[in-house]
Amino acid sequence: MQNNFIFFFYLLAFLLYIPTLILGTFLKPPTKKQISPPTPQSILARIKKGSKYTKQALEDFEKLFLNAQSCDQTLWLEIIKEFALSPSLEIKEITSLQEKLKQNNPNLQNEIALTISVAIKERK
Repeated sequence: MQNNFIFFFYLLAFLLYIPTLILGTFLKPPTKKQISPPTPQSILARIKKGSKYTKQALEDFEKLFLNAQSCDQTLWLEIIKEFALSPSLEIKEITSLQEKLKQNNPNLQNEIALTISVAIKERK
């Protein structure tokens, strides 16, 4: 009697294990997409796409690339110029960005001021 009881539970456990094993091999949990941090080129591309993406690009730029040593200086200045040319940013936001950039890059104050002032003149 006891052998039948043990045999019955081993058989039940094995029969319940087989579907679990089969489902476990075929069904995999979804993998999360790895989000890489934005590059200066991707920020520049987002600025050129239009006003909808410019604000987020500005936030990413302020977080990651406020310092000129974080990427190539000519590309960095081109990004600043595109921000100043962007119609979705107000002049107040551009001057705020200019002050932040001057504080973080004291050796490039003249280049920053010149780039932004020329872009604002082109904008109008």
